[in-house]
Amino acid sequence: MSEVSAVHRIFKVSWIIALIFGVFFAFQAFIVMDQNQPYGTQSSFTVEQISGKKSAALTTFKNLAQEEKINIYKIQPDPESASDKSIAFVFIGNQAAFARAGGYSYPTFSSLSGRYTIKPASAITYQDLRGQYAVNVSGSKFSQLVHKLSEQGMSISTAGSSYKSNAAAYFIFGIGQSNSAAFFLALILALILSIAFSCSRQRKSYALRELHGYSHGQIVRGEIADFLAFSGKSMIIVLALLTLVLGIYNHFHQYFRFLSLLCVSWLALLILGITAVSFISSIFIRSIAIVPVIKNQNNTTASFVIGFATQIIVVALIFGALSGTVLRISAVNQASNELTVWQKTGPLYSTSIYVNLPQEKMFDDGAPFRQVAGSLESKDQTVFIHSNAQDSEAIAHGERSYFPGEKNSLYINNGYLQKNPILDVHGHKITYPTGELNKVLLIVPETYHGSIEKLKKSYASDLKGWCETSESGSDSPSNKAACKPELSIIRAKAGQSYFLYNNAQLDMPAEGQSGTTSRTASLKDPVAAVANVRSHLIAPAVFISYASSGNVLFTNPAALTAALDKAGILGDFSGINNAADIVAYSIQLSQREQVMDILGMILGFGVFVMSIGVLISAYCELRKKQNFIKLTHGYSFIRRHVGIILVGFVVTVAALEIASRIGHMRDGASIVLALIILILQVSMTVGMLKTFESQTRASMIKES
Repeated sequence: MSEVSAVHRIFKVSWIIALIFGVFFAFQAFIVMDQNQPYGTQSSFTVEQISGKKSAALTTFKNLAQEEKINIYKIQPDPESASDKSIAFVFIGNQAAFARAGGYSYPTFSSLSGRYTIKPASAITYQDLRGQYAVNVSGSKFSQLVHKLSEQGMSISTAGSSYKSNAAAYFIFGIGQSNSAAFFLALILALILSIAFSCSRQRKSYALRELHGYSHGQIVRGEIADFLAFSGKSMIIVLALLTLVLGIYNHFHQYFRFLSLLCVSWLALLILGITAVSFISSIFIRSIAIVPVIKNQNNTTASFVIGFATQIIVVALIFGALSGTVLRISAVNQASNELTVWQKTGPLYSTSIYVNLPQEKMFDDGAPFRQVAGSLESKDQTVFIHSNAQDSEAIAHGERSYFPGEKNSLYINNGYLQKNPILDVHGHKITYPTGELNKVLLIVPETYHGSIEKLKKSYASDLKGWCETSESGSDSPSNKAACKPELSIIRAKAGQSYFLYNNAQLDMPAEGQSGTTSRTASLKDPVAAVANVRSHLIAPAVFISYASSGNVLFTNPAALTAALDKAGILGDFSGINNAADIVAYSIQLSQREQVMDILGMILGFGVFVMSIGVLISAYCELRKKQNFIKLTHGYSFIRRHVGIILVGFVVTVAALEIASRIGHMRDGASIVLALIILILQVSMTVGMLKTFESQTRASMIKES
């Protein structure tokens, strides 16, 4: 049946490209898998909340690892390089399995998949115990482990985690965790387009086979047989080259683990290819009108329609992918800048009250905790900051935006000023180390032109309300007598920013933090009230709740631990954690998604070019005689082809409009992207028209 089918070169090139992208597809799945499940593990989960004490949680992990004879890895970004490095603290319960996985020397596959530093669990000090975990068991043993951890007061999430040890499950897990929907669709469209292009060029061949007695089924089977033969050769060549590259690149680290994912990727593509070849070739074969085809009167309307339909989908796809990538890049840059500030100011640690502590006991702990924070504040070891900058209902503009609780206001202490210097109008560093009761310094920027008296009264009233909040939540006469805020004013030089030390949400990429695409990382020229802890204007009940919300940070965890222990309340706190850990984790999540965005955009643009190529090829075929006649009559290039150029332009505009409405993409960056896509579409259309028109004209001359 060698005469029955000859895979068109366009389809050959497209299929080889699909196989190569299948490698990238498997690589992306491997990246996600390796980042979530280190080599030697089979399942993963996320600890969202620990209701018990940190020390008790560590003991629980250690005991379960030994009792169940399993290895539990606590995975978190390396604070020194959150984008590509991770630390895995391991609770070892199965020494043999740990050794097989490389022990403390992790077999790194790629810097993109993550470089692990393996450390014993005993090295955990102030790391946040929330976050990712991986274990070397699956199935029922994994379910039992999750159940036992939940019984110990941990909130466990297994959503989006992989539970099985086979390659297909890992592959689905990896693809599910990445931005792969666009990639899948682009691959499908690329194959459909190339097959349709190939079949449209073989209509004469199909007609001749029919004349020689071949049935439709025989012709289709011949197409599939040739496709499989070509695929086999292509896969062998690509695999050989890939093996050579991996041998040089990473010395075959985790080679067979990656190969298992590649087999799944290629198998999925092969099934897709066989289905597409059989279906599309069958449609073209059944639509053949033998006499017109033999006379080279090709009906390329199908290619024309497929090209337009595909262009609409691909343009929308590319626009969405580009917009998503721009959003992620912006968010990652912002989060990276935030992390840089965290790192510049040195490690800062947060603590929170044990959530299962009775409310009465929590209120009882408020006063000694405030005393501890005040004592550390006198050594510049306490940083306090409270802002409503993320509140969508807060007033953002005008004089009132500087009043308490609005966008351009915040509360800080002198410890904050030591970490984030603010200058007065004379260029001197502002400090306010006083420990006197009721004393507050109001830093007002030069840019504020409203009433200073109104500002003072507003902050005094707000602070009085804070101060008078008793443990029971009601006003207390004794508190009222002591709460007399005394505010002094200092003007600050314009153009200065206050970093907000935002908390990040667990297991959320940078672009999803706070439910917004651009959360406020710092405030420029706000009004800042310096209310030191020792002023006692922040009631104990309020202060301890702020601490649990991440508004109170400490520079010396050892001193904090000792002070809490001396005050007799250390056991009532869940633990002391590095506050920047979750910020680093959110950046790492977004950077994983960016890798897939880049791959998707490359393929998407490839399909975009291909769709225009099929469209223009079909157009030139349909109107070759008319265009030739117009050319001989002196029609310019634009006059000959203004129709197809306008139709392509309108189709692209329609696709962009559909995508923008679905994705609510109306911002400036999206408009710029849309214009770029339109320019590319028009320029590629014109370029391909010139190329295909020349080829069609040469073909006509040759046939005549």
